[in-house]
Amino acid sequence: MIAVTQTELRNNIKKYLDAVERGEEVEVCRNGKPVAALVPRDRARVPHWKQPRELLVLPGVSVSKMIIEEREKGW
Repeated sequence: MIAVTQTELRNNIKKYLDAVERGEEVEVCRNGKPVAALVPRDRARVPHWKQPRELLVLPGVSVSKMIIEEREKGW
């Protein structure tokens, strides 16, 4: 998350809207306190815990097997 002041946002709105368009969140602060957040439109309606995540995929490797082996080793 990017935190900016009201003045910084006003002076560089394009920069921050471009960041939001790329999927980042921008928190707007006034007198050091957060007062608003700019979030991508599609994320604004879905709680963060329901948003899709990228899955870890390693070609030719069973991640489950790796975890079990590491647990057996005591890592």
